[in-house]
Amino acid sequence: MSSSLPSFPPLLAKLLLILQTNLLLLPRSAHAILPTAAIDIYLPDTVASNAITLYASQSTFGASVAQYDQRHSHFMEAGSSGKSRIKGVGVVPAFPPEDDAYLCNEAEGWADYSSSNKKKNLDKTTYLQAALLVPRGRCSFEHKALSAQRLGASAVIIYGTLSSRYSLNFTNSTDDGSTNDAKTRSDYTKDDVIWPQDKLDYDCDYGKAYLPSSAKNGLDFLKMPGGYNSQNDNMLTGKSENNLCVKYDANEGEDTSFAGSCKSQRCLVTGKNVSADSSGGVKYEACCAWDMHVWLYQDSSIAKDAEDVTIPSVFITMGEAAELMDLVRGAEDSGGDPVVLSIYERYRPQYNASALLIWAFGVFVAWIASYHSSLEIRRVSKVVMKHREMRLQREHERGGDGYQQQQQQQQQQQQQLQRTPFQFFDICRRRHGWFFVLSEYFDRSVLQSSRQRRHQCHWSIAQ
Repeated sequence: MSSSLPSFPPLLAKLLLILQTNLLLLPRSAHAILPTAAIDIYLPDTVASNAITLYASQSTFGASVAQYDQRHSHFMEAGSSGKSRIKGVGVVPAFPPEDDAYLCNEAEGWADYSSSNKKKNLDKTTYLQAALLVPRGRCSFEHKALSAQRLGASAVIIYGTLSSRYSLNFTNSTDDGSTNDAKTRSDYTKDDVIWPQDKLDYDCDYGKAYLPSSAKNGLDFLKMPGGYNSQNDNMLTGKSENNLCVKYDANEGEDTSFAGSCKSQRCLVTGKNVSADSSGGVKYEACCAWDMHVWLYQDSSIAKDAEDVTIPSVFITMGEAAELMDLVRGAEDSGGDPVVLSIYERYRPQYNASALLIWAFGVFVAWIASYHSSLEIRRVSKVVMKHREMRLQREHERGGDGYQQQQQQQQQQQQQLQRTPFQFFDICRRRHGWFFVLSEYFDRSVLQSSRQRRHQCHWSIAQ
């Protein structure tokens, strides 16, 4: 340890070693957005203690999710209706209408779910006391929540998708004010695809594959509306060779392979042509997709006088959505009671002990650093004081009583010189008058000619 940290004392070196060891034990991955909400999943005939819990991130719009101590209120408040009075608690998962799977038809002007719509083409009681499961993409989060609310839902759960990372370039579409064929055209080509962005949507350091043309051509990125065909998910998800990124993995070894290093188990085709293989065909790059929580922000394009969102909205990852979908469809296939969900805020302690420990550790480190940074100054000060004492001792041996008188005079002068600037100002005023004091401090011409009187004033005060 002395060779690696030669300038630190043993105690500080040990503390740094402990800190370094703890940092090495931290996980490699971390949540970019803190999932402050949770979703409890109650299977049929399941008690509260046996719920399956998923984490979720919240939104800056709409109602807040239920408090932690209200998460089981549907068991206590069921009564004759069998429903909870708290939004998002005791809700049944449901899916959007078949012709509006992304719940964006309202945002695109193709539907109107508001109460002012006289055409009642939807039975809104279908979504009463339900949480709509809506995929991410094609329109803003707030638009999805507003449409879910107008359909009668009590909450909306938006989940991540691979399709939300792709889009089409609509700038070449016709828009003459009355007709916009951006979402209805059928002549889009691969040159119109807007591919995912490196580091923002995927990271090749966590898994990479080179897809041959035959495999890449089996994927559809031009299906309307939106472009990406959700059927691609089956060929870009999982740890088996059904996932094209596992089958055509570019790395070797268990730890560096796509199946071993990509935590999301999903990949995105980046749209980059990598190289030509031995047969002359072009390979296409595909990398590990990020699967993290995102914060649901407001949509500034929505008019301020529009209807406010009053239901809670949360976001879950692609992995969590797959688990939730399996449970929901499993309960539907069994023909029994549906799955019940409770959306609530995760437990948060009133006092954060970790913050206090971090503060105390920071103060301790600052104290240690300041103490050791002044070691040289203290050493030099001790040497100077020692030399001064030795010099005074020699003078005392040579001077005898005169030395003691000199010491007393110096002490008196030091005591007098410790007066404040206001005391000096007042003494000079009484000894030399106001004219000298004002000219001394405010007039540069008189100040230059009165330099000698100024020194005399200060010296007389010192005496």
